Amino acid sequence: MALTYQGLDSGGLWAGNRDDIIIGGVTDDVRIRFTVSDSSGQLATFTERYTAIDGKIRILRLGEIAKTYFKMPSLESASQLWGVRPVISGEVFDLDGGSLGSFSQAYYYSEFPMEIPLPANYKSFLTRYSSRTILPGQLEYLAWIDHSQDLIIGILYSDEIPVYGQTATQPKYKQISVKAGNSHNIRIEKLSLSRIQLLLSANGISVSEDHILSFDAYLYEGNILIDKIQFRIDRNSKIQRQDVIYFNPFRIPAALILTGQNQRSADFNATYLNIGTLYRKVDTNLVIKNECYTGYIDRQSRDAVYDLAVSEPLFRFENSKLQQITLLDLDISESEPSSEPICLKITFRISDDERQLNFTRPTWNNNKVFDISFDNSFN
Repeated sequence: MALTYQGLDSGGLWAGNRDDIIIGGVTDDVRIRFTVSDSSGQLATFTERYTAIDGKIRILRLGEIAKTYFKMPSLESASQLWGVRPVISGEVFDLDGGSLGSFSQAYYYSEFPMEIPLPANYKSFLTRYSSRTILPGQLEYLAWIDHSQDLIIGILYSDEIPVYGQTATQPKYKQISVKAGNSHNIRIEKLSLSRIQLLLSANGISVSEDHILSFDAYLYEGNILIDKIQFRIDRNSKIQRQDVIYFNPFRIPAALILTGQNQRSADFNATYLNIGTLYRKVDTNLVIKNECYTGYIDRQSRDAVYDLAVSEPLFRFENSKLQQITLLDLDISESEPSSEPICLKITFRISDDERQLNFTRPTWNNNKVFDISFDNSFN
């Protein structure tokens, strides 16, 4: 039998798309031995039997199998090439064990079907956002499939610290290029204000984070602008905030800043026993829940909340530390026509049972003017 294949793409498929692989030229039942591998080696192998219908067999939803073998990118690395993507290979045999042919297909992660070009032709940023308002200390991540694009970061800064976003002197502008190759892996760049400040310092510009006014990220292919994201910095709002790090539909780290009210409650679960003549509590499980409102958000951030709902794992970013959390509930309520402004509620807990409580103590300050020697004899 001479086999033909439909539905394959040498540049990779999105794992969430429902792309079927159709093998033609099949007259009898066949067995296919599948092998899942990535750059680290072979991950799994299994065999299935297929029955031909009208000379064809249809292999359904291989992308769903590939999704279970994707590894997570690093949250700590400032710059990384996320190159671990599964390849599923298939060897076709007749029922007597004779080899009839083979195929293979690589996959890029997507949580659900993507109505965008296939990975070989998709050269834009892997994010919902085209503009972002960020707060000091916020983590941001940029990602794209490396097809020889250049990342250009345009930074607006001042020699003096702005007051309410304004400076008395003319702001300055610096473009910094982050070159990539043509690896077809996913390039991820962490773009906090501290990273921007370090990029400026590496280019001979010594300013603090407070001097940075805004920045833009561009993707160029040669001289052609492919995509752009604007980042505005909000230093004026003194708001309650909770920074949550999740993974977007491409399994790329992303940040959602919850700026609404934060309510804390606790589930108190205990075990009680009669010990002699005493009724005692012998075991306590205290789970502290955080109920956080997003604050008013636009539709892009609303969709990002949906991404957060299915993301695993989740992290809280607080005091420059990442702490894994577990989503307990998500309160979403909207109506059409538009019900903007939109505000949603997210309920979560710390994942680690032993980290429900913590101990902190302010450092003693020895710079006070008066101490215990100050009494009524002081002159």
